[in-house]
Amino acid sequence: MNQRLNLIFTSDNDWLAQQAWEFLYDPDRRTFLALEEVNFTRNVLTAIPAERILPRAVMRILVVVAQPLGLGALSVDEETDVIRSGFRRLLDAKLAEVELLLDATPELLHRTLEAASAPFDILHFIGHGEYRENEDCGYLIFENPEGGVHELDSSTLRQIVCRRGIRLVCLNACETGSGGHEDFSRGVAQTLVAGGVPAVVANQYAVLDVSATAFTRHFYWALALGQSIGDAAREARVAVNYSISGEAIDWAVPVVFARNPTQQLSLPQPAADYERTRTALMRSRRRAMQDRTRIGMWNAHRMIPHLPEICERLTRVQRVYSFEVVSFPAPIGTWRREQDKDQAFVVAETLYERLKNKPKELGLDRLVCMINFPLKSGKSKYLYYWPLKAGKGDRLAIVSTFDLLEQLTGPEFTVERMMAHLAAAVAAGLTPHHPGVGPADCPYFYNKDRHISSIAGRLRFCAACRRQFKGKDGQARLRAAQQLLAAYP
Repeated sequence: MNQRLNLIFTSDNDWLAQQAWEFLYDPDRRTFLALEEVNFTRNVLTAIPAERILPRAVMRILVVVAQPLGLGALSVDEETDVIRSGFRRLLDAKLAEVELLLDATPELLHRTLEAASAPFDILHFIGHGEYRENEDCGYLIFENPEGGVHELDSSTLRQIVCRRGIRLVCLNACETGSGGHEDFSRGVAQTLVAGGVPAVVANQYAVLDVSATAFTRHFYWALALGQSIGDAAREARVAVNYSISGEAIDWAVPVVFARNPTQQLSLPQPAADYERTRTALMRSRRRAMQDRTRIGMWNAHRMIPHLPEICERLTRVQRVYSFEVVSFPAPIGTWRREQDKDQAFVVAETLYERLKNKPKELGLDRLVCMINFPLKSGKSKYLYYWPLKAGKGDRLAIVSTFDLLEQLTGPEFTVERMMAHLAAAVAAGLTPHHPGVGPADCPYFYNKDRHISSIAGRLRFCAACRRQFKGKDGQARLRAAQQLLAAYP
């Protein structure tokens, strides 16, 4: 492997330390250096030695969750499922062990680190952060025992986290890489490094959640295979850059603080066997599904738990469609909303323009984008499903679960049945009934008031909808759509 240049900036001069070095551009080669052969790393001046790093075969990761965006309506089990899915590749390859700390308070974090049977290699924080210039101090936002806000300053965080054997802290929170004008080392990341943590990854600006997730997912994978901290960060930047198709520069937002970016957290691991097995499995699945219509389900705001298992079941119960979970960083501007009186809405037509090329890019016949923002189109507000009229060539459907998930009170109304009905409606591709026309237990009932019984109750195609399935092909599609409706009786 070609050696890359590691540049380490160690300075208390706030002007120098605050520069976004990751954006350095070479006009002759027309490329950003951080995406090529230069690893940019920050460091701080401190008299405290760093924790010793000894490469290990399996990384132990503690994921600390405090008020994560988009997960408020889920149960603890469902939150666990959503978060663990981001580490699935590492877990399947047996390269990491992941422990979750949900609804984290400072006391709970302290007790967990204090009582750990073995040191954690990585502490991964999901939540909110901020830097207050008037105080020259960084903060992470935890919860208090009553579920309210506990603002933990960087100095107290250092006392809880440092000297615990933790070798890397990843802060999936905004402004955690910022520092002060009077004392640059008072930021969250800088304080941890000054206290002895060998490496910290933080964000120098606000960042899209999906971009931060894509970065850390590839970063951990590269670390687990034995790459150095600096090289793993570079590979993660490359992964984010091609994932967002050059539409944003989120790849440059994460910054690496490290004493020695050439150090490794894991022993070199041959990924060939795992990748070979995974590739063979994917080829086998593709061959089995090659004659099916491919429908991708994008859980954009991570609100639908157990989605991989749901898609697997929906694929298994019929033979016409295949359902698969897809994930990609949203193009910049995707979640821009339009204020309408006291509510901000995502405009369906605008969102469609941002995502209309994604089905083709992902090799899908259709893509379902599931969001948790209120949705409107023209004068119609709080839509559940768009487009309101089916048209030839429609490859993108938008679904808003805003204010619905808390109404899913099983066993009468369940998220699984809601997803099965959505899958049947997308597969059938019909136009919803006119307002007030047709039975309320048909998937194409125009559900203006978003009654949960017409979304997650027991549904069936009405006679008028069944008549729209013409010929042998139409009857095969009808049979498959009916099997989807019955997937969760």
